[in-house]
Amino acid sequence: MLSNVRQLEERLTVVVGDAERLKLLGVPAYKMQTNETCGVIIARLTCKSLQDWCYADQGVNMAFDTTASNTGHLTAACIAIQLSLGRPLLWPGCRHHIGEVLLNQVFTDLKVETSRSPEVTLFTRLREKWNLLPQESSSQWSRYIPGNTEEPLLGKLHAELVRCAKEVTDHKRGDYHEFVHLCLVFLHAGGEEQTAVTFQRPGALHKAR
Repeated sequence: MLSNVRQLEERLTVVVGDAERLKLLGVPAYKMQTNETCGVIIARLTCKSLQDWCYADQGVNMAFDTTASNTGHLTAACIAIQLSLGRPLLWPGCRHHIGEVLLNQVFTDLKVETSRSPEVTLFTRLREKWNLLPQESSSQWSRYIPGNTEEPLLGKLHAELVRCAKEVTDHKRGDYHEFVHLCLVFLHAGGEEQTAVTFQRPGALHKAR
């Protein structure tokens, strides 16, 4: 606990887990503005927690957001953790943050976003004006009808994606369920549920990752 409740500290959350459960190893505090880079600090505290709980030899991947302090190619945490453990690990970056990285590159290439602000102004305006947009419609969605050349390949990919999506529709995490349901809607494979589709106001999205 903090000795002074008014004092602010930087803290790192270290969690391990498998397909069934997660375990919080610790939330160690650290000081910024030292000679160590942020990535090295994160790696040192993470590896210490793993060693204290005897998990250092059991990890196979790292889950993280895609900030430069984690994913840089020299002194970032992901590199430093692997060096400290003495072996390579898988890098499954956070799904939400990976999407932000890809969108940022798309927006940059297409010159959709000119602002240097971390906020994506296009989505900010959409969120602010959401109530002015029609919330429901009885009109049918337009569909892309492939030609004879594309149909075999696209049909196969469509069937595989729909099958995979329907198998994981009951995923226990709500955000994944929402994403899979949205895929089925756009693939015209949602069945009866598709008639009850509603779109919600956009949430947080920024370019700080």
